[in-house]
Amino acid sequence: MGDCERERGDDAQMIKVLTDPAIVSVLLWTTSWSSDDLLLWIARHDPPFHALIDTGALITGKTNEAVARFCLENGLPWARAAVFLDSQDRKMVAFKEGGPALPLEQCSIPYGKRFTVGRMRRSNM
Repeated sequence: MGDCERERGDDAQMIKVLTDPAIVSVLLWTTSWSSDDLLLWIARHDPPFHALIDTGALITGKTNEAVARFCLENGLPWARAAVFLDSQDRKMVAFKEGGPALPLEQCSIPYGKRFTVGRMRRSNM
């Protein structure tokens, strides 16, 4: 497959998007919370979120697949599937109707109907 190549300015564009207040906001959660509380808030948020990027590894005790399935089962009314990386870093998809996860390349569900889970790895997962 070869090395991933980026065009000049790609990193700057990603940083620009991820720090744009029109796109990203900060929420100060003032009460105690659990991973499930955070996932329920994400899955049921209006307007809906289309991706979860957990760079701080706040969601503990669940695999990426478990997070994807939890969100599908507890909200995300617009989504028919959730994309995630499995323990071997393969792109996989879990479906709202259940069943085994499949490789992403076998998914025919349109992009607009897919939720994406991206998380930093932590030893307790």
